[in-house]
Amino acid sequence: TGQAMITETEATEIAIAQADQQHGVRAEARKVEVVKTWWGRRRYRVHLEMGWPRARAVLTVDSKTGGVEDVGSYAHPVPRENLPEITGEEALAIARREADRLGWAWRGEVSIRHRREGWGIKTNALCKGCNAFFGIDDRTGVVVHRGYWPR
Repeated sequence: TGQAMITETEATEIAIAQADQQHGVRAEARKVEVVKTWWGRRRYRVHLEMGWPRARAVLTVDSKTGGVEDVGSYAHPVPRENLPEITGEEALAIARREADRLGWAWRGEVSIRHRREGWGIKTNALCKGCNAFFGIDDRTGVVVHRGYWPR
């Protein structure tokens, strides 16, 4: 006993890291449920959205060990072509949130372009180095790729 329990935030980070590692696509937590077992332990059921067409997954994280015990998935309820297109400002906000989450610098002029496959965003666009790159799906708002040049 005496072992510290993990928090809801830590469980969410574990679930996102597991999804990122397994699928290579950025996952976003949408909801976290606390489930108590009959023997008194607590589990966190983390609902994630990831990839295209915004697949959804539910990971169950044990509060004592931090291990992922169960993974379930379900598809997006709305077909991609029926989703409204996100604006450039919304894509920029998503990229900014992702950069903050990863601890990447957000500097200088920002270049934002809408392409066939979605929104492309580059920070510090007029200089070499400290550039963060993001590809954001224009229908689902999911970060489909990202990169960073720290120099």
